[in-house]
Amino acid sequence: MRFIVFLFLILFDSRLAEFVVHIQYFKVRLTKPIEYGTFTLKRIDTRAEWSTRVYNRRGENLREDEILAKVRRFFDGPAGSVEYESASITRYFGVEFAYVVAKHNVTHMIFENLCSQMKPKLSSIMMEQSRKPSRIEFVVDHPSASFAIPLGFRAALVGCSEYKIRIGGRAYLDPDNFLCDAVINTQNLVVTQGGEVRSGFDADTLLSIKSPNVVIEGRNIIGIDDVKQLVEEWLNDKRVIGSWQIDVDDDVRDTWEAYYRKNATTLKIELKRGRLELATFETPDERDFVFEN
Repeated sequence: MRFIVFLFLILFDSRLAEFVVHIQYFKVRLTKPIEYGTFTLKRIDTRAEWSTRVYNRRGENLREDEILAKVRRFFDGPAGSVEYESASITRYFGVEFAYVVAKHNVTHMIFENLCSQMKPKLSSIMMEQSRKPSRIEFVVDHPSASFAIPLGFRAALVGCSEYKIRIGGRAYLDPDNFLCDAVINTQNLVVTQGGEVRSGFDADTLLSIKSPNVVIEGRNIIGIDDVKQLVEEWLNDKRVIGSWQIDVDDDVRDTWEAYYRKNATTLKIELKRGRLELATFETPDERDFVFEN
């Protein structure tokens, strides 16, 4: 009886534990191009990691059921690392992704430089899952590529708490990303652009974002009148603002600093060349500023 209870507790604990999935794709151009990917499953509380590295090799053309047998054996065993060869890295990662997402409570997903075949494959798997992650991160450094979030990570992920998009190299962000509910309604939105191309977004696009906490780098266009609209929405309880940090294009000359009060909360606005910052905090008893309202 004790043994049965022990097994139940192990299984129950595994279902409650939170996991991170990190998928990376690499194509190294040496005398002969080397193509491979890494798939890592990490249990957050114990830091245990299961990591596979899959190299592209045309002769290893396994069926999905054959791949699944290997995947089960590895991920159901003790933490560790293993290397495989496959005619299709995408097929291999697709089987791994479907298996671990269905079995474990994966709350955080990181996708780094996915190839063009991986995006629709993982997207279709995501749309079939009942459990959704609370945190999503895309890292994109591919040269001269416009990045758009795959469909399965748009429609299927409304309500996630954090969405990060990190753009580097010569990649650039497709503004249509901000037209999906999963991005504009997340609790924490972070868009960094450390590459050669820095995309810019207009005021209408920025105002469509409903996230309380926002960080957006790039050549964004937003002026005083647009910021006043944000303030009006906040005052009328149509918007929640925690902290906004937006890069502003140098061509925007508007400057404005102001404070507004709603109940016991203060909203500080600072628009200056190159930067817009909004922040809310508890109104102090003693203050060195004057409210606009």
